[in-house]
Parts: sequence; C-alpha cells; structure tokens
Amino acid sequence: MKIMYSLLVAVCFAILVPGSASAHKVFEKELEKQYKGTINASCNTCHVAKKEKTVRNKFGDLFAKEFKGKDFSKKWNEMERDDQKVYEKSDMIPAFQKALKKIKAMKPEKSEETYDQLIATFKLDGIKEKKKKKK
Repeated sequence: MKIMYSLLVAVCFAILVPGSASAHKVFEKELEKQYKGTINASCNTCHVAKKEKTVRNKFGDLFAKEFKGKDFSKKWNEMERDDQKVYEKSDMIPAFQKALKKIKAMKPEKSEETYDQLIATFKLDGIKEKKKKKK
C-alpha cells in the first residue's frame, strides 16, 4: 500500500509541477526558426555534452562573447512568466539574431565550411535534421 501511495504522490507531483524552463530554450527555438524548421537544435549546440551547462563549446563561446555583459539567463530567471515573454521579444531574440548573423559567416578552426554551412548540413554538434511528420 505504501508503494501505491508513493507512486500516486510522484505521479501527481510530476503532473502538477511544470518542468523547469530555461532562457536558453529561446535561443534554441530561434535557431530552429532561422533554418525554417529543418533542424532540431539541442543544448549541445552551444554546450559541451555531459558537462555542466556553464561549460560551452566553441560555437557557444562565440555567442557568449557577443552577449558579454547582458546576463540574459540571470535576468530572465528573476522575472515572472509574462515579463519573460516580453524580455525574450524585446531583448533576447534581437540580440541572438544579430549575433547569429555574424557567427554564421565565421569558420571554425580547421574547417573549410562556415557555421552556417555546418548547421544547414547537420554537421555541427547538437544539430540534427528535423524528422518530417508522416501523413
């Protein structure tokens, strides 16, 4: 009986408590939008896999450099949900778009392809081809 009760409590908790949101999801969604829904981006697009999310890869470091002093995540996390949406549209997305435009033209070390080409051909870490929905 204790097991059933514990299971019921766990299920109710999972349903009633929303998952933790992240300011980074805004950037992930915007990157996917920039490539017209042909890609799926993940945390590993900018962060090193299986490491804390404070550890960035080279692509993520380029964005960090462009965002220097803006503290998007800290500010976003301190806001209420409605204010977060406004902040995303007014500050975060325009800054991301500006940085992405610059970064897409760059080439990683020892690469003949630009970041734009690597993303579009699913060769950048954390980028996968979006699966087409079956009809």
